[in-house]
Amino acid sequence: MIAARDAQGAAELAEGIRSASIASVIDVVGGADSVLVTYDPLATGPPEIEDTLSSVITRRKPRIARTLAFDTCFDGPDLAEVGNLSGLGSDGVRRALLASPLRVSFIGFSPGFAYLSGLPRALRRVGRRAAPRLSVPAGSLALGRC
Repeated sequence: MIAARDAQGAAELAEGIRSASIASVIDVVGGADSVLVTYDPLATGPPEIEDTLSSVITRRKPRIARTLAFDTCFDGPDLAEVGNLSGLGSDGVRRALLASPLRVSFIGFSPGFAYLSGLPRALRRVGRRAAPRLSVPAGSLALGRC
């Protein structure tokens, strides 16, 4: 496990390690503020993999982000409640989200479940629901602190 300063740093670090194509590395998983590297212990030992990873980390180049735009509809069942909790109102939630570039920091527990960073400050104080939803329509955006 390698510590990073934040989710963006972890994503950049994970990408740098992946792109180095280290033969003994089996998998690289970026998280909220760390990177998990699994390797074949029969191919290399801990001191060697540590030296190799240190070398990769030292010479890595910053990742170039791409911007994607999605058509968005703000009509979910929780919009009014989020507007009240944030103090922005429903239309303010929409305006705040449209004005803030969100970044995929890492992918979560299921394919396509992306954890985003860059949430507007007023929306960061909206807590998790008391009881999680059992299903969420495809394409939904949910707020929650991790």
